[in-house]
Amino acid sequence: MSFQGKEFSPEMMQLVVNLKLYYDEEKSLGKTTSTENPVLRVSKGLSIGEATAKRIMAQYNKDGEKILLKPSKDRGRPPYRISSNLQPIIRKYIRDKNLKGNFVSLEKIRSFLIDGYNVDIPLVTLWRGLIRMGFSFGDSKRHSCLKERDYVIVARRRYLRLKKSNRNSDNSLIRPEVYLDETYLNQNHSNGSTWYLEANR
Repeated sequence: MSFQGKEFSPEMMQLVVNLKLYYDEEKSLGKTTSTENPVLRVSKGLSIGEATAKRIMAQYNKDGEKILLKPSKDRGRPPYRISSNLQPIIRKYIRDKNLKGNFVSLEKIRSFLIDGYNVDIPLVTLWRGLIRMGFSFGDSKRHSCLKERDYVIVARRRYLRLKKSNRNSDNSLIRPEVYLDETYLNQNHSNGSTWYLEANR
């Protein structure tokens, strides 16, 4: 996972400093260095315990990059914020659902993270995180172009053009109109509120 363009926490910056100082020390000892024990080199380079390095790598080999998406938490306490690695994933999920006109709830976002990334975030933490990320929870305006599919927009424009072509200059009908379309059925039979990005409202 690349960290280019991402803001480093003080702890992450400390790890970079530790690694650079260790490499400087290796360089001062000679032109070559032993690479027989990579885990030991990692532990010394980052100034962490060798057992800690082994445990992290064992978990990484088992879960892959999913372990990097898990929110940090204090021992015995639930996490209080969403991991920065998860935020773009959540943004894309909500954005995609908005574009399709689908209802987005905390429960659905939480299930998506559990199923796709094996990350379980408490609902209150998720709610606070979405607020910090600029999301709002409110009425779902189904006429919003952000939440309508392209074919719906095209069909509506085609319908309005045909309807207008059947009008005289005084707005009277040229031919009788009979409505057979039933796409209006169930249009409001869904939850009236959803999560959305305030900037795109």
